[in-house]
Amino acid sequence: MADNPTPAYRTLSWLRQGLLAGIADPASAGRLTLPMRLTVNGSRVVETPLQICAPGDVTGIDAREVIRTDPHSGAADFEPNYFPLIEFDRPDFPWLFTPAAADGDGRLRPWIALVVVRQDRATLASGADRPLPVLECPLEELPDLAESWAWAHAEVVAGSAALDPATLKQVLKEQPERTLSRLLCPRRLDPATRYLACLVPTYEVGRLAGLGEAIGADQEQELTPAWPASLAAATVRLPVYFHWEFGTGADGDFEALARRLVPREPPPTVGLRPLDVSDPGWSMPKTPSAELDLGGALETPKTAPRPWQEPERGAFQQALRAVLDRTAEPALLAPPLYGQGHTDLQAVPAADTTPRWFAELNLDPRHRVAAGLGALVIRYEQEPLMAAAWDQLARHEADAQRAKRAQLAETVGAGLRDRQASAGPGPAVSLAVADAADSAAYRRLTRSRGPLAKRLERLGGEAGAGAPSAALRALAAPSSPEDIPATELPRFAPEFPQPMYEPMRDYFPDALLPGMDQVPANTVALLKTNQAFIEAYLAGLNHELSRELLWRGYPADPKGSYFRRFWDRRGAGGERRDDMTELRSWKPAGGLGEHGASAAGELVLLIRGDLLRRYPRAVVYAVEAVWSADGQRRELGDTERHPLFRAGQPLDVTLLGFPLTAPEARGADAPAGGHPGWFFVLQEQPTEPRFGLDAAADFGGQPAHWADLAWGHLAPDAAALQRIVHVSLAGPLAGLELDGLPWGRNSAHMAAITRQRPFRVAIHARTWLPGAA
Repeated sequence: MADNPTPAYRTLSWLRQGLLAGIADPASAGRLTLPMRLTVNGSRVVETPLQICAPGDVTGIDAREVIRTDPHSGAADFEPNYFPLIEFDRPDFPWLFTPAAADGDGRLRPWIALVVVRQDRATLASGADRPLPVLECPLEELPDLAESWAWAHAEVVAGSAALDPATLKQVLKEQPERTLSRLLCPRRLDPATRYLACLVPTYEVGRLAGLGEAIGADQEQELTPAWPASLAAATVRLPVYFHWEFGTGADGDFEALARRLVPREPPPTVGLRPLDVSDPGWSMPKTPSAELDLGGALETPKTAPRPWQEPERGAFQQALRAVLDRTAEPALLAPPLYGQGHTDLQAVPAADTTPRWFAELNLDPRHRVAAGLGALVIRYEQEPLMAAAWDQLARHEADAQRAKRAQLAETVGAGLRDRQASAGPGPAVSLAVADAADSAAYRRLTRSRGPLAKRLERLGGEAGAGAPSAALRALAAPSSPEDIPATELPRFAPEFPQPMYEPMRDYFPDALLPGMDQVPANTVALLKTNQAFIEAYLAGLNHELSRELLWRGYPADPKGSYFRRFWDRRGAGGERRDDMTELRSWKPAGGLGEHGASAAGELVLLIRGDLLRRYPRAVVYAVEAVWSADGQRRELGDTERHPLFRAGQPLDVTLLGFPLTAPEARGADAPAGGHPGWFFVLQEQPTEPRFGLDAAADFGGQPAHWADLAWGHLAPDAAALQRIVHVSLAGPLAGLELDGLPWGRNSAHMAAITRQRPFRVAIHARTWLPGAA
């Protein structure tokens, strides 16, 4: 057994158990017989040949033997640079009916093989006259059976322990769940193509048995391959023990797609859009060419809106104040005064007075736009929101009714206790016992060796047995009831915990990040949240829903904060994290943007490309950097921070928010300056083992390490690679040995060479943030 160890797995080029382990001849010699000697009654010895089952005896397998396929059945986006595979529960299954032994290099041909053929070039049909479905395909669709031994191996999960024969035998006997066997198909797959994967016999006798055809004695002894390389027929017919279908996706696996990502600063036009305020309406004065920079829920680290200059600002806000206060034209229907119901204010307070956030929300047209978006979302979603609000009210009223009944019971009980349980004059407890019970005569009569004890042979049962215990239970104080408020129950306010960025994104795509469509494909960029915009938007949601509840006669608290969550933080874990506090608790002296989880904003990682669309389970997190020993570079540390929220827009854009500020993430310029900052890591989700070659980037040459092996190393150019259907051991890599592993030695070596390790990329925040070198 050739053994190639890895940190957690031991890969074996072949494995056999029981009588099959005694086969010693590497050459296939037809049906094998083993001599058997039986000792009867301790003296008589009987010799008889024992025939071993051969491939021609198999007409089907138990589908439960298959424990995994990669890709899974029906997959539509399998990486075309990977090998399809099938795994079996028995670690010896691929060699179970092979009538030969392994050679000196650990090569043993399996009795089955995994073939993968294009669906448009093959047919799979079943018939009542055949025990198995039949695959018909051209010969060039099939691999070379002379190399089938290279793509079958067994695997044992052994950790760091050495896998000597004794340990292997113990594992096979006591922990079979730690073992399996695997077949690979070394086919080069084309992108965006449908394939059919089939488990077929490798011996001609197995092919004939599966087709239901007769097997001659000479065929049983020769054991020729099921499809020789020199087969004259253009089409091959093979029985199929197991099959599934799948499709490939676009070219590139996780590593290839991750390497395409480029850290970039977003273009200067991203994060802001122009807001024309030259003709605001409502009889307000016109200001030619008046334009402001309108932000969104996200902005770049370099976003800097142009300041609103005086005297234009003062004149505009004075005119708007008059419109909102209805002093300009009393008969005119004025715009809404956002947050009015939560402050009980009928007009915008004078300059330099509180609440400051109320004035900013209503007098700054940029904040009014954000609040107006929230109001529009309520109008578009009012029916499902009101249905949910009524459902919450029904549950609340049922709880309130129970609380009122409990209050009534408490009040009635207190009255009864005060009226009936008050203690009167005299002793609280009296004991009725005859005076004679304390006399000397009674004590002599009832002593343990007295006259009564000598005459009474058996006493009757205890009089009143159990009465003291019952009395104790009756006198015991009842358990304390739950605290029940005796005051009037507070007014109800429905709550909506869903992330409200979603309807804003759906109705107003440019409001999340203005100019997002200008971010190039395959970009990784850092953004930060715009807390002032988020609070203005949530204030608009709450303001408009409060009006809608009043209009529909809903008995709600008009000062309730029905929406407090903008981002989707459901996967962050821990206690509830809202994006703003309740409106009624907003600080009068605070401005917009000062009532959330982080007034400075949270860092948001933007990833645009196919990586997270193809691999939605990829892990993205931040890792604290540490200085290297020489202080010259930053290295990955051990402290991790995972995203607080995740958002997407459109299909190829993913946004992940982290509890970091820009200065924290960037860190100091040198060790003497302090903290080295943070890395952002994109990591492939660790899964079951996968096999294949890296996507071709260049052609020809040889890799420096097997981990760098790519399809381009098998061909001098792209045209030559297109002509390759299966990996050949006799190709340009023949005889190459890297990392202690020779190409083509046996299947254990080939498994180690083609195993794909999970890939990750780490990018330091200094790459994007202003001031980085």
